Amino acid sequence: VPQDAEKIFENYKVIRNELKSFGEGLEKKKEIVTLSKIDLISEEKQQEIVDYFKKKKINILCMTVANNEGLDKIKSKMLGTR
Repeated sequence: VPQDAEKIFENYKVIRNELKSFGEGLEKKKEIVTLSKIDLISEEKQQEIVDYFKKKKINILCMTVANNEGLDKIKSKMLGTR
């Protein structure tokens, strides 16, 4: 699991470029960006990553299925209730 905010952002950009390359306007669709497996990193590191993305004007939600942390926020976001 990469913990470096810049590396994670680079991975994000690769995915965005893949969506654009695919066509069909996928890169223009709404997105929900998540940082998963947060049970494997410190809260300080999580906040550093969230702040880094925020500076890029990208909201990121943190989650882990290990203890279901953050899943309610993601569900609400997907349903448009938050």
